[in-house]
Amino acid sequence: NSDLFLDPSVVSFLMHQCDEEDEDEMSDLRRAWELPQPTDVKNESAIQSKPNEIQKKRLFVPINDQYASSRKSFVIPGGGSHWSFLFWDISICQSSGTESNMVTSKFFHFDSSNGYNSRAAKTTSKKLQKVLVSSWGNAIG
Repeated sequence: NSDLFLDPSVVSFLMHQCDEEDEDEMSDLRRAWELPQPTDVKNESAIQSKPNEIQKKRLFVPINDQYASSRKSFVIPGGGSHWSFLFWDISICQSSGTESNMVTSKFFHFDSSNGYNSRAAKTTSKKLQKVLVSSWGNAIG
């Protein structure tokens, strides 16, 4: 399935307990969420079925204003006062006539309070991006 709805507790774990310097932890999340990888371009059946787009994944991420807070402030359960929504679209496309590929990663933030959660959404998207590129370098286009 190309759609994934992240539970708020998973996002909370990512933001406050997951060490972004721990490559194994980040790679485990990437594999568990089945995020696209540039090496998947070698899959012949995928190339034949969709010659330009090899893999696509959409993640629906709940955002709470507490996600941008420090770990210290996070120890109070049920914190935060506003929820918004972050949509993450990831695609791997093969350039026509070549065996190279391009990874695109786009975030869209939807907030009913005129950007109140912008800081939390930016902080969360940066951490999510680190999960995506864990263990395969800078192939993002």
